[in-house]
Amino acid sequence: MEEINLKLQTHYGQFSKGQLKVARLLESDPKSFAISSAEQVGKHIGVSETTVFRFCHALGYSGYSELQKEIQKSLLGGESSLKEYGDQKASLSDTDSFHKKVMLSDSNHILTVADRISEQDFNLAVSKLATAEKILITGARSSFSVAQWLAFALNVIRGGATCYKPNMDDLIYELSKLNEESVFIALSFHRYARDTIDFAQEARKKGAYIIGITDSDLAPIRAQADLLLPIKLPFKSTLDTAPVVFSLMNALIAGVTMTNPDQFETRRKEYENFHANNFFTSLQE
Repeated sequence: MEEINLKLQTHYGQFSKGQLKVARLLESDPKSFAISSAEQVGKHIGVSETTVFRFCHALGYSGYSELQKEIQKSLLGGESSLKEYGDQKASLSDTDSFHKKVMLSDSNHILTVADRISEQDFNLAVSKLATAEKILITGARSSFSVAQWLAFALNVIRGGATCYKPNMDDLIYELSKLNEESVFIALSFHRYARDTIDFAQEARKKGAYIIGITDSDLAPIRAQADLLLPIKLPFKSTLDTAPVVFSLMNALIAGVTMTNPDQFETRRKEYENFHANNFFTSLQE
């Protein structure tokens, strides 16, 4: 935001009364610009949409969209999260019980997110997953392992879930199977992969209900999601986010199980009817 703030200071004396209101909101609450339309910003402070546009032009932007994108980029950040991860772990390494401190830190993060997740949104996600005809899940890079586990767990309790594998699956074929009764889950975290966003956009065109699971209200997947479950923590590290993501996934799986207990019981019996000895080994006495 430094460059934007510098532009504000440079042009402050040139703003009209209405534009000054826009400038003050941008200084105090830049997030509102990142997630709201020009019309919404204007209504919030009692000025016209045209005033918001003129404010953007006064700062040297071609329009509201250009300013919004710069704010989003500034708030989200584009640097790798590995340095932050390394620094945070280094602060714990000079103490005893290193493993315990790391695991306690993970549990605290889980509790923080559990308090922040909207119960209404969580219940809606569970309902959609419980009733969907088909569930397609995607996640790139660090998100792929989570997507794969979620698809596996959903297939254990209800079936009908697929994890899209970029190097193996046919994208067009997977999209062709989606309709209004489908749910598409996009896992998208810092250094947000463009493929995930584009895939969600195409799934939306097919009528699928889009659930975005990400690390910020401002994440790019927000524009495509019907429902956003943000895992908001005070850092960007995708490695530190992983335990929290898996905990949320487990909560969703538990919710679907409790929503459809009869279906779960049927799945359980199907598993038990397999000749387990042909597939698994047991503990040796």
